[in-house]
Amino acid sequence: MNNLKTYIDYKLSDIAVSSRLSEKILQQTTEKGMKEKKARSFGLKGVIAAAALCLFLTCSITALAASVPSVNDWLFKLNPQFAQFLYPIQKSSEDQGIKLEVLSAANDDHNAVVYFSIQDMEGKGRVNEKLDLCDSEHIKGPIAFGTELITYDEKTNTAYYKMHGSGGKDMSNQMVTFSISSLMSNKVTYDWFDTKIDLASLLNGEAEIISLSEVEFQGGSDRILKPDVMNIPLGGDIDFVTISNIGFVDGKLHIQTKWTKSFDNHGDLWLLDEKGVIGDGNEVAENAISYTNLYFKTKEDIESQTDHATMHWESQKHIEYVYDVGSIGELEGYNLWGWFVKDGIFTDGNWKVNLRMSDVQKDSLIIGDLKEVAECVEITPFGIYIEGYGRSYDEANLTILLKDGSVLEYSHFSSDISRDGSSYNLYTAFGEEFDIKEIRSVSLDHVNIYEDDQ
Repeated sequence: MNNLKTYIDYKLSDIAVSSRLSEKILQQTTEKGMKEKKARSFGLKGVIAAAALCLFLTCSITALAASVPSVNDWLFKLNPQFAQFLYPIQKSSEDQGIKLEVLSAANDDHNAVVYFSIQDMEGKGRVNEKLDLCDSEHIKGPIAFGTELITYDEKTNTAYYKMHGSGGKDMSNQMVTFSISSLMSNKVTYDWFDTKIDLASLLNGEAEIISLSEVEFQGGSDRILKPDVMNIPLGGDIDFVTISNIGFVDGKLHIQTKWTKSFDNHGDLWLLDEKGVIGDGNEVAENAISYTNLYFKTKEDIESQTDHATMHWESQKHIEYVYDVGSIGELEGYNLWGWFVKDGIFTDGNWKVNLRMSDVQKDSLIIGDLKEVAECVEITPFGIYIEGYGRSYDEANLTILLKDGSVLEYSHFSSDISRDGSSYNLYTAFGEEFDIKEIRSVSLDHVNIYEDDQ
């Protein structure tokens, strides 16, 4: 077990108030005053009155701190051990027969990581390795989140996750709430299949085209097919998506699809010739005809959004697949193949766990004066922060070489827009603590920006 997890688990463990601590608190509220010389002049009534006042104040502050986190934060500065005694950490939450448990959590000035598990206590099969958290996991502070499944224990119906939040500041030693509000289980996957649709017969005649200004859209060309001219099923029991139009627009083949309202129904349509095969992991053959997606919503799509459908832009929508095909002749020998995923069963609930973040930032390495590449790079024992990165965040290549010759591994960067609107602030966390004194050198985009002199 690594030192970070041991440290964090200790911080998040249930607070056991010993008799010694209770006695210490009692001494601080009563005996200190009684030991003073002036207190000796009080009679029995004075001692009883003082004790009653201390008891009243203690009970009042306890009740207030238990209900108002800001009061607890104030008490934490005065006496951390006493503050946690007043507001003990709630490590788990159960609702709808499903249990959320926080295993550990930590942060530095720019990143936060929460390890947690979700367990189906009733054994109804709602929790497995394909469980969708519906982007409902949240902790106050970070501006961006990414959650990954670590492992799934089939015997206990428990899935284990790691959530990385980036962009948060001033989270250290603050009482925060980690929450989840919706889960989706048992998604249905339709593996690659030949739709056997005769595309050439559908392309007879000239397609009617409209401007994107007539719909709500995200990206794409200036014109699209008129919505809902057709209603062609894609085969089998797939009832959540149909072909709603097909035709050529500005020299490219467009296949328009209409999707029923959903949270995350999605899929792919590929053009493959008779030699095309589908490889492992849902990878298509190299000879597949490439395409791009164009998403848009009609007025009817917008008006029909309800419930979970409002949680994603892709809810109740149209998708137009645009292929690099300029004529019917180019389709000879090609078939339309599909792969789809359908929403499963939703479980809405109120899972909330109160916890105090554990600050693991002891020291940091700050590298400045990076000229046009970035304003500065900060490396902590917990993660990396690059301020004012002047290129696209997915191009960032930061390498940390350690003194033992190994390269420190980290997950991909997440980002937000910096103040000037032309550069990015990048964040990533290591997931476990390391000693920054072990850094030998640091390079950003293959340019050395730091070298240890020792």
